[in-house]
Amino acid sequence: MPNRSWVVTDDGCDPMQVADFKYIFSDGGNPDDTQYIGACYKLMCERQVIPHTLLLFAFDDGGNFFCLDLLNGAVMFYAVDTFRSDVSMAANQVAAQKIVAASFEGFIEGLEYDSGL
Repeated sequence: MPNRSWVVTDDGCDPMQVADFKYIFSDGGNPDDTQYIGACYKLMCERQVIPHTLLLFAFDDGGNFFCLDLLNGAVMFYAVDTFRSDVSMAANQVAAQKIVAASFEGFIEGLEYDSGL
């Protein structure tokens, strides 16, 4: 867990905590292990859990994701527990996303030591 692990937004939503970051693949590891960003991305896209435009790089204790939007560079919080069976997969994927930072650098710089609660 990072030292500064809290994402606090000013939009009235509850603070979110980064539990851990995904690893970047290194020599000697299994490239298909989902602990690595690339393998996790491949699996989540194949299962249609996330759209192909989001790269999962961290998660919270509830199993929700922090992702980099590959189209605009923003960091998104992706809530996996919001899926509804009465709407399309694409609609579910859009509804699960919330922008938390305009960039990865802004996301890292904006992490706080506590939730402020």
